[in-house]
Amino acid sequence: MNAGMILVGAILTVAGVLLLRAAWMARRAGELTRRRKLVSGAWVLLAAALAPWAAGAGADKGTAFAFIVMMLAGAAIVLREGFLHRPARNGSGRLEREGRDNGNGNGNGGWRLFLRRAWVFVLAGPLSFALSLLLAFILYAAWDMSGEHAAANRLAATLIAVPLAWALLATWMTCDLRLRTRSLHALGLVVAGLGSAWLLGGFA
Repeated sequence: MNAGMILVGAILTVAGVLLLRAAWMARRAGELTRRRKLVSGAWVLLAAALAPWAAGAGADKGTAFAFIVMMLAGAAIVLREGFLHRPARNGSGRLEREGRDNGNGNGNGGWRLFLRRAWVFVLAGPLSFALSLLLAFILYAAWDMSGEHAAANRLAATLIAVPLAWALLATWMTCDLRLRTRSLHALGLVVAGLGSAWLLGGFA
């Protein structure tokens, strides 16, 4: 492995993730033109990072490492934002109602915010990981039906697919979409995955 190229790839990957965060902040501020530029720049960096990753660790391992670093960097940013989040204060120093209650004065806003973040963690963490394992099983079962490759090669390919799929799913589950939309996507993937696994098992 070429440590220098791996370092370059890691820097480009983290920079791309940071640009995505900046794009999210720009969207919150209503700066839509700046957001589009940041999103474009972020994906250019993430795509460009694949070249040094591949040169430093090989096309297969390098791509897997790139997605793992992308996932870890994104998770670190999400956790940091969650832990550092504080309800806004008004000019008199008192906490704003948003983040303190739900607008009706019953103080449920904090719990709702906590449950929302906990559900995002479940979507991006254990659920995305379980979906990546399910995808790997489907890939292995479908590949096994062809009977054209050795079991060791199929197993190696499916094991590499797990971190790749997890990184992609975790990124998708923390992207700038409504939480309800992301939850429906996750439910659809679970149903589709279980259905595919059942069909493949039935034909095996």
